[in-house]
Amino acid sequence: MQQPSKTIMWVAIYGVAAYAGYYYFFNKKRYAKIIVASGNFGGGVEALANFDKPFLKSWSEASRNGQPIFFFLGKTYNTKGGRAKNN
Repeated sequence: MQQPSKTIMWVAIYGVAAYAGYYYFFNKKRYAKIIVASGNFGGGVEALANFDKPFLKSWSEASRNGQPIFFFLGKTYNTKGGRAKNN
């Protein structure tokens, strides 16, 4: 009877680790929460769900570091609001 409980325990541990990996590497909400928490977007986390993950990642890194602008795909964007900056 000892073996099935160990198996269930290991399956649970792997499940938690897999979810944590998914959340850390693939979830856009993580980046959106950083942007909203920094005060650089007032629309809420759900409003940022339409943006691509790489864009949100660049934006959230700039927000976290307190940078006024960030670069994405050769364009310059304002960290406050995420709009493209006119050159």
